[in-house]
Amino acid sequence: MEREFERDLPEIKSYLMAFTTPGFKHRETGKGPMSLAYIRGKGALEKSRGGLATFQQLATSDNDRPHGGVPKGTYVTGTEDLNKAADLLRKYG
Repeated sequence: MEREFERDLPEIKSYLMAFTTPGFKHRETGKGPMSLAYIRGKGALEKSRGGLATFQQLATSDNDRPHGGVPKGTYVTGTEDLNKAADLLRKYG
């Protein structure tokens, strides 16, 4: 798993900056990354159309962090970049 993480790190940084970059939105206190518990609690990691829509909404709407590899705009089922970002967060948390 450690080798896979190192191999995937450039993609993780690119695709997940909407969650890992320090910000104030979607946090209870202070500036920092979005918490995994918060993301899970919103249902954004569920493998469903609704889960992906929530994942995209958290990353791109009302977020003061750059959205990185998560496409902004109208939710499109099966978007490769959206699925890749969600899969990386599910795998590495």
